Amino acid sequence: PAWWVQPPVTLPSAPGLQRFVWDLKYAPPRVFAYTYPIAAVPGRTPRLPQGPWVPPGTYTVRLTALGQTLEQPLAVRMDPRVKTPAADLQLQFDLSLDLYTGINATHDEIQRLRSARGGGAASDAETALVSRHGQMLSLYGMLQAADVKPTAQLIEAARQLR
Repeated sequence: PAWWVQPPVTLPSAPGLQRFVWDLKYAPPRVFAYTYPIAAVPGRTPRLPQGPWVPPGTYTVRLTALGQTLEQPLAVRMDPRVKTPAADLQLQFDLSLDLYTGINATHDEIQRLRSARGGGAASDAETALVSRHGQMLSLYGMLQAADVKPTAQLIEAARQLR
């Protein structure tokens, strides 16, 4: 039921003090259908896939209201409980971001082909792109589900798809 699904979080536009919690993820990749995890929590079950986690670093938070823009630095630090070396997590992020970009580009190309054909049968090129989109999503899901160095097989599979 819909009441299980986590609603999108948006910053309120009402005047006054507001609180916004960034989940430290990019926007979700563009897909044709989202799924939901079996570990559901009422009102807090996320749509999958989600965007890649941002790596530790310094970011700039920018708020624009009433024609005025305010900026503030934001430091994202590694959870001290995570013992995976920073280089391994950076490799995971780089591969995830590469697949994320490919997933979005492939999705957009499939949409373009579908619009151009106007309801006719799918071309071989479209069918191949749909397959590639699914393969990239599968590898992306594996990368996002772990906090360890990606395996050599996963690295190679991701690089071959891109």
